[in-house]
Amino acid sequence: MGARSKLRFPLRRRGLGGFRLRRVSLRLTKIPPAPFAKGGESLTLLRQTPMITSSKHARYAMVAIFAIVFLVSCSGSQTVAPGPDRSQPAPIRMQHQVAFYRNDDVQVFDGYLILSSDTLLVKAFAGPGVDLFTVVRGAQGHCEALHLPGLKDKIDIQAVAGDIARAYLGRCVNSDRPGKKTCQFLDEPMVEIADDKGRIIERRFPKAHGIGLTVRYEDFRAYRDRIEPTKVTLTWGKSKNRMIIRVVDLKFLEQIDPAAFTSC
Repeated sequence: MGARSKLRFPLRRRGLGGFRLRRVSLRLTKIPPAPFAKGGESLTLLRQTPMITSSKHARYAMVAIFAIVFLVSCSGSQTVAPGPDRSQPAPIRMQHQVAFYRNDDVQVFDGYLILSSDTLLVKAFAGPGVDLFTVVRGAQGHCEALHLPGLKDKIDIQAVAGDIARAYLGRCVNSDRPGKKTCQFLDEPMVEIADDKGRIIERRFPKAHGIGLTVRYEDFRAYRDRIEPTKVTLTWGKSKNRMIIRVVDLKFLEQIDPAAFTSC
């Protein structure tokens, strides 16, 4: 804004008792909005207009001036509450159907995955109300738990937890650019391949488990402002062992209790 204009009030000497205001009144005048005015608001200025008034009216005018100055100063110091952070993708909850193939054995189960930035929570169920395993990976720590000890010889829960993190966490710089990129995922090399639309369609972890792991992403679908694969396939080395994860439903979450990512 321009220089602040000062209001001057002519004074008339009143005997030995001091001063009193000359009879003036103040009128509010609307000025059309300037091109750069925020929101196109018009400005209201005070204009001094000579008019025959009483001293009582002059006092009322002074009170009005102080009230206006007070209101303007208060409105200029208001604190705006911060809005939600839009810099990070919204947390999502994906309902999954999973088939795990190991040699001639097939394990089929349901589950869900909650993904928030670089933190995930996975719950798998062997049946209605029967917990199979829980996996947590994130900045606050990680854990994994197999809730059915009878499957301990069929499911290596630590290996499964690590591979879920490989499939859903981390990404190379400029990963949305078409082509092949190589970077580090934690302490191991990772290769990412993106298609012409910038979608990651494959990840390779050459040193995983000593035989390598390949993750393929297929059947992409738009969910609000993001594109997600509805089929994720994990294959270990050159074996026939694989896990196929299919998305049944996807929901956006407004908020998540951080305690959900601290224990299994």
